[in-house]
Formats: sequence, C-alpha cells, structure tokens
Amino acid sequence: MPTDSPLFSIIVTLLAAVIPLVVHWLQNSRKKLGYALTRNFEIVTVNDRTMADQITILVRGQPKNDVRVTQVTLQNIGTKDIETQRVDVIFPPPANILNSQVQFDSPTFIPETKSGQNSLQIEIPLLNPGDQVRINFLTENNRSTQCAIYAKGPNLICQQFDPWNFVSPSINTIVSSVFVLIWLVSIVSFFHWTTVESGIVVRVVLTGVMGSIWGGYLFTIREATLITLQRFFRRRRRGMH
Repeated sequence: MPTDSPLFSIIVTLLAAVIPLVVHWLQNSRKKLGYALTRNFEIVTVNDRTMADQITILVRGQPKNDVRVTQVTLQNIGTKDIETQRVDVIFPPPANILNSQVQFDSPTFIPETKSGQNSLQIEIPLLNPGDQVRINFLTENNRSTQCAIYAKGPNLICQQFDPWNFVSPSINTIVSSVFVLIWLVSIVSFFHWTTVESGIVVRVVLTGVMGSIWGGYLFTIREATLITLQRFFRRRRRGMH
C-alpha cells in the first residue's frame, strides 16, 4: 500500500486512536501507588561555619546535629483499591528518626507503624482511589535530600508522582490520552504531507524531529492543563465545605 494514499493515512490514524485506549486500559488494570517528597528541609541552615559552630539545636533537651524535616506523601493514583499494603521508608545512614507522625484525609483507619533507627514500616489496610496518607519525619544526622520508598504487592505499581498537578486517576489518564492522541494524529498528518520524492528515510527523520519538538510543546500544555484543573477542583471542594 503506498504511504501517500488516503487509505494508509486512515489506517494509521485509526491505530493512533486505538493506542491511547489500550494504554488507558492497561494502566487501569493494575493498582498504582504514588509517592512524593512534599517537604524536605533542614530546621536551621547556616552557611557561615563560624556561626554554625555556635548554634545548638535541642530536641527534648538533647543537642542534635543536621536536624531535618521530611514529609512523604503516599496516594492511590490508580482506579483500583489498594488493600493490606506495606510501605517502607528508609533514610540513608547515619540518619536517625527522632519522631514520625502519620496524617490522613480520606481513610478512616489508623495505619500500623514500626520504626527502626533510620526506617519506618507502615501497614495500610485500605487505600481507595484518590486516598492520601502523609508521613512527617524529624531526623538527625541527615544531610541527604533523598530517602528510599519501597512498596511491593501483587499487581501493584509503585511510582513517583507529582501531587501538585495530579487531579484524579481518571482525569489524569483522560487528559494524557487526549494529548497522546493529538500528538499521534499530528505526526501521522505531517508524515502524510511530506513529499514522497524526499524518500522514506528523509520523511521518517523529519517526522521524528517534528515529533520531538511538538511532543515537548504538548507536554508543557498538558502540565499546565492539569495544574489548572487541580486548582479548579480544589476551589470547588473548598466552596462545598
């Protein structure tokens, strides 16, 4: 079949429309737990070493060094319930957890926790889609800006997410699918409009370059769209309360 025929463009366009639907179905068939570091800062930051040596931080009356506040946010970003899920949060040594506190909005349970010197194990009985759990840490001897978060389970995907532009599992998937569809249709149309005389290699290269530029532009618009939707739904929830 010639690549410049209308039938070829129709077939490729239909395939481009089916791909986002398949991706949407595959994503919704698995449980998805998102995690993010929403807070991570030192209580006192002094760049002058002379002044730093003269400052002492007391926690429960005891002097502590490199005291840091960290907040880990866990959220069910999928469309299926997550049941009886264990999550481990581990700080790199020689960090030591001085205090930890679990906060939750939607769940009506109190998670069980087990704390080690530089780790916390949390047992979450149930997370409905959109439910969120926040864990606040106060640590010492912690100069790292990162911590390791592990969660394993049957048919579970544990991945980092951005809570600032996450609206809901369905809306995020729909918005992402729409922009993927726009990108695919645009690339197919561009490939069809290029001249056949240029040769298949030149057409593929030009389409790839155009796809990268157009994809980056659409990704920026997608992020802005999700942020706008999140602000809209936040204001709506506040108005309802």
